[in-house]
Amino acid sequence: ASLKRPQRKPEYLAMHEAGPHLQPRPHRTLLYVLSVDAPLHHRYRCMQRTTLAALGLQRGFLQVDMLRSIRLWYVFDRAAPTSDDLRLEQRRGDVLRLDAGATCLGKVIAAIQHAATRRFEAMVLSDDDAFIHPQRLALDIAEWGWNPNLVYG
Repeated sequence: ASLKRPQRKPEYLAMHEAGPHLQPRPHRTLLYVLSVDAPLHHRYRCMQRTTLAALGLQRGFLQVDMLRSIRLWYVFDRAAPTSDDLRLEQRRGDVLRLDAGATCLGKVIAAIQHAATRRFEAMVLSDDDAFIHPQRLALDIAEWGWNPNLVYG
């Protein structure tokens, strides 16, 4: 007589099946937008802020619904010279100057280090010439937020 072991579902399938049935819980998304202090990128940020304000984002924050929120920061290298435009932008509450080195990778690492000091369920990195619809981003990520291995792109 042979004993058959019961087949177990792979962990990722079991997690997917369990995901939608979990109790709703708060889902905070941190959005880091990498930028540089240059006239063209200043225009990009102005266009982004205008569009995001029309969608409800104010001073770098959007409460999407009772459970989901987004906190946005524009990331700059602290050591880089600061223009008058950027000095004015800093009053908006969405500018983050980090010790990042002068490279994109330096800003990514600095943003990850900054995020490690915050409470959040998802972290997103973007560029100042990309458009992100904040409500759709928050809802899409929160739908899969139970998965600790999510890479969303």
